[in-house]
Formats: sequence, C-alpha cells, structure tokens
Amino acid sequence: MVSILIIEDEPKLVDVISAYFEKEGFQTISVFNGKDALYHLKVFTIDLVILDLMLPDISGEELCEMIRDNHSIPILILSEKMMEHMVCRLEQVII
Repeated sequence: MVSILIIEDEPKLVDVISAYFEKEGFQTISVFNGKDALYHLKVFTIDLVILDLMLPDISGEELCEMIRDNHSIPILILSEKMMEHMVCRLEQVII
C-alpha cells in the first residue's frame, strides 16, 4: 500500500486531505510539525510527502531541504495561498 506522510499544522485540513487519499486506498500518516515528520521519515517507509510551508517549529522550505538531503521521495508542497483552490479541485475530482 502506498504511504503518504502529511505534514500540516491545521488539523481540519489534515482531516480533509487524509479523507480524500484514504478514500482512494492510500495509507496516510499525519504529523503537525517538522520534528515529528523527520522521526516518521526515519521509522516508516514513506512513498510521498505532502508538506505545508508554514509549520510551527521549522519552515517548510528548510524541512524540504532536510528531506531531500536524506530521501529521494516525491514532495508535494502546499501553501495557504493555494489551499482553497486545491480543496475545490479535489472535491471536483473525487465527487
């Protein structure tokens, strides 16, 4: 099963993203900060990272560089500016 690590500090948004991917048969793991993300990347096999740029403990850009230094997995970057558009598009695709 494909495993997706969602790194996002907004619980409601995590719930929405997780629900869409789980509905399609993907396994999701959600963390709310960079420290937990790095731990999960070491412990679990992750196939895709969905990364928020604005995290409470580390910038998304810095975390992205740290992930890139140690892993060769795809990273989908999210930003608050594009979030409304993305959620609307996901709803259109899933419905």
